[in-house]
Amino acid sequence: MLNNKWMQKKESGNVLSKQELNERSTWTSEQFMIADFQDQLEHNREAEKRQKIDNKIMSGGSLSPEEISYLEKNDPVALKKYRETKEEKESYISEEDAIKDFGNFDSLVKEILSAYKLNENYEDSVKEKNLFSEFIDNSVSFLKDIVRNIGSRSKSDIIKFVFEFAIIYIPKVCKERI
Repeated sequence: MLNNKWMQKKESGNVLSKQELNERSTWTSEQFMIADFQDQLEHNREAEKRQKIDNKIMSGGSLSPEEISYLEKNDPVALKKYRETKEEKESYISEEDAIKDFGNFDSLVKEILSAYKLNENYEDSVKEKNLFSEFIDNSVSFLKDIVRNIGSRSKSDIIKFVFEFAIIYIPKVCKERI
């Protein structure tokens, strides 16, 4: 464990000077523990600060000037990536603005279709599709009402309804087709 700490200090450049070593030669084990806890606390604070910055970047937030200067010192690559992402994000226009730029959708479609001479009767076909769609929606609604109504009836009422429907409606339809 101590060897690991020495390697970490050596890699980070936090190696003690001779003067600091001489001062520490008289320390008690409690003082060493306190110093170790203080080092660990400083390390945790640094890691927490970095984690907050990383979280802010990942969530698409903006960094404060202090956070930017921290990244300039400690992680210029992450700062570069943050700036590139921010510039890219700012270059996009919002979906609403893009829709406004196109104008009225129906007139745009009509203009495109007439320019390529694909369908001159666009509005008529849209009206026909709307009528058909409306008919389907109404039919589905009607069938749902029937099912809901039948579901609240007794068995004898349902059987009576089916027979009345068969006796009254089917001959009428057949007569109209002849």
